Amino acid sequence: MSPQRSVRHTPGFPEEFKKVMIQQLGNESQHLFEVLNQKPPVSIRFNLSKRIEGNTQTQNEIVEWSESAVYLDKRPKFTLDPHHHAGVYYVQEAASMFVSYALKQYINNEGAKLRILDLCAAPGGKSTLLSELGKNNLIVSNELIRSRYAILRENLLKWGGLNYITTSQDPSSFSKLKAFFDIILIDAPCSGEGMFRKDRDARSEWSLGLVELCQKRQRRIISDVYEALKPGGLLLYCTCTLNRQENEDNIRWMQDNFKLKSVAIESEPDWGIKQSDVSDIYAYRFYPHLTRSEGFFISLLVRDGTPGGDASKVRKRNKNPDTLKLASKKMRSSLENYFLVSSNHHILEDQNGLYRLITEHILEDVQQLSQKLNKIHCGMPVGAFKRDSFIPHHGLAMAVDCDLHFPELSVDLETALRFLKKESLPIESQEKVWQILTFQGIKLGWVKAVTGRLNNYYPKEYRIKMHLDHA
Repeated sequence: MSPQRSVRHTPGFPEEFKKVMIQQLGNESQHLFEVLNQKPPVSIRFNLSKRIEGNTQTQNEIVEWSESAVYLDKRPKFTLDPHHHAGVYYVQEAASMFVSYALKQYINNEGAKLRILDLCAAPGGKSTLLSELGKNNLIVSNELIRSRYAILRENLLKWGGLNYITTSQDPSSFSKLKAFFDIILIDAPCSGEGMFRKDRDARSEWSLGLVELCQKRQRRIISDVYEALKPGGLLLYCTCTLNRQENEDNIRWMQDNFKLKSVAIESEPDWGIKQSDVSDIYAYRFYPHLTRSEGFFISLLVRDGTPGGDASKVRKRNKNPDTLKLASKKMRSSLENYFLVSSNHHILEDQNGLYRLITEHILEDVQQLSQKLNKIHCGMPVGAFKRDSFIPHHGLAMAVDCDLHFPELSVDLETALRFLKKESLPIESQEKVWQILTFQGIKLGWVKAVTGRLNNYYPKEYRIKMHLDHA
């Protein structure tokens, strides 16, 4: 069967998309079309800072380029797993996990503090992945679209890290931060060809016009953020699409217009990752028929020059000077009645009286960025005082590397799910204080006893809406 005939008899894909793939892959394209009509693989990545009872990682096949991730034999109802809600693992497409594998090859000193920007961060998978690069790093997770920003904040809160700043800025806002970041990750908005298997609607929305529109948007984003990258810094560009126009053409455009040069990423031949055949470019593509993943493109570029001088300093301005301030020694002492505040932590108070816990390594950066960017959320919210009574925030239960001075209440699966649905729990308790509800040793959130029941303080915006018939 000729390639032209296979185009006519391959259902469900735009004709122009099939022509583009045939041009790139030849007769091999038929195999791609067949696989894109099959069920996608399922993979999850474990939170290395949260341990559950037993080791489920040994029961599944490990993702080749991520020791913290596994493939699942089938897709379970993640909504009905308390571990999912507690940030024990993240459901993530396997190819996306290659981001940290690529970056680790060019991070020479893993103990050093890096400033990292995840520019188009929602829903948060890659931002949680970046935590594997070190706890000393600052991770700025940005998402312009407000609805997606809420999802990003939720996922990072559940992951529990203390070294995040989340913000919702247009990419052009970061141009003010001259030579500030060591690493910039641009997971660019794209035409989504690599997700045709998982998202059937993407097929009907695809067009050559959309590809051209996405390329223009991608180049604007790159132009807006380029000046924020340090000389010698890394820019990692990736998409979940397969065509060359949004991928190799953009890499060549970056090399022609900026002081950027793509560099090689090592991988094992049997992983099935295909290196681009475009000359003078190092770029890599995950085709679903060659790798156990969705479609994905990645290229790593280095900005010419050597970091140094004061280029990475951000001058403060007087706008909103008291947006974030260090908690007083008296307040820090009061908060130590509720959780251990180590010498590696700082506590900040925001304009709403909410206290936030951050790692000491990012304090100066947080103070600088709070002056330079519009509204930001930093670290982990831990709670506030109301008439001298401490009201713990859900983030305090989710935080990692934080010892809490509260009693714990262990429950079974059914009770855990009812808690996550934000139902009242008919449980008698002698403890008339705040308690942490746990399931298999993992913290789920806060309850407080009243007569005959436990009041449920799980955030209503996170609650399970699914019926529990199959729990």
